[in-house]
Amino acid sequence: MSKKLFTRAQEKGISLQEMQKYRSIHGWDEETDDFLRVDGLACCNGLASNMNFGNADTDDATAEIVIFTGRWIENIYDGCVAYPTEIVARFTPSQYRQMAGSDELYDMFSEYEC
Repeated sequence: MSKKLFTRAQEKGISLQEMQKYRSIHGWDEETDDFLRVDGLACCNGLASNMNFGNADTDDATAEIVIFTGRWIENIYDGCVAYPTEIVARFTPSQYRQMAGSDELYDMFSEYEC
């Protein structure tokens, strides 16, 4: 059985343990006048094109693209929320963009479910 891949743009150097503790914003709660949160990371389902990172900082000096395996939780506005179980690879945004423009990225992760 293949492992499910997810892609996320984030600040450089965030550990798997920190990623597992994160609670993503998922809307607004009118009753509490605060954000609704869900356990897990907002991310792209599978190997994302470089256009799928929304407002994320994607500067090579401060950001990285993380490919991880995990458990899908739910779909959200422009992606999904997933619970990460293993970091498979980390790339600079420039490296990722270059590989996403060719088959190299998909060949690299052919044994995974994208």
